[in-house]
Amino acid sequence: MSSPLQDPKLKALASHTIRKLQGANRPELTTGFFRSLSQRSLPTPAEASDNLLLWIAEQADGRPGKLIPINYDDNALLGLVGVVDQQDIK
Repeated sequence: MSSPLQDPKLKALASHTIRKLQGANRPELTTGFFRSLSQRSLPTPAEASDNLLLWIAEQADGRPGKLIPINYDDNALLGLVGVVDQQDIK
């Protein structure tokens, strides 16, 4: 299924918001959800950096010296961090 969103920034915002809304139940992607995107924003650069560091810490599993490979094209990681593309995460 293709995304109804053509703007890369809106796609990133939708992906990040969906990941934040996930809990015990999957969020419903209604027209109201897509309309609400205009009232939301991507994380600030500081928040995105924090999100990336939290992801790295989770991957390291308590091992500070563990090498964590980062796939900059991983859409799931981009959505989790809350950035538009791989340049933003680098």
